[in-house]
Amino acid sequence: DDALAGELARALRAEGFALDRARDGIDAGHLGETETYDAVVLDLGLPGARDGTIRIRYRAGADDPPSARSEMTFDAGTGALVSAVRAEEAALGRRMADNMLEVHRGRFFGPVVALVFCLAALAMPLFAGTGIALYLLRRRAARRRRDALPMGRPARA
Repeated sequence: DDALAGELARALRAEGFALDRARDGIDAGHLGETETYDAVVLDLGLPGARDGTIRIRYRAGADDPPSARSEMTFDAGTGALVSAVRAEEAALGRRMADNMLEVHRGRFFGPVVALVFCLAALAMPLFAGTGIALYLLRRRAARRRRDALPMGRPARA
């Protein structure tokens, strides 16, 4: 119901919360996979659910590392809990996959290394600039050498 969702969004914003709103199950699934949330308010009747189940991944506590996400799966039709896996109970492969995501986000080694990753990414355009500058300088130097050769005498290697 749009009126209820709008009223809830206004109340949460008034309390200082930032929020994202998904109008269907496909958008909600995308937000859940790409963003990290402290809390989720979920309408189990969202249209467009992929396979009849709703998966919620969450961090149990603020002190948990970013990759320590517990997971609950609900039946979209009835709202019944299908499965619940706490982060510390997850299989080794699942924990490794979650950590790979955090490595790619640059948060696995902490905020200092995340800042270093960010600065390195920001410096990447400099590589293109220095490459172009070196290319132009080498062309200019080759042209000067070619122009400095006396006519009729081959250059020595």
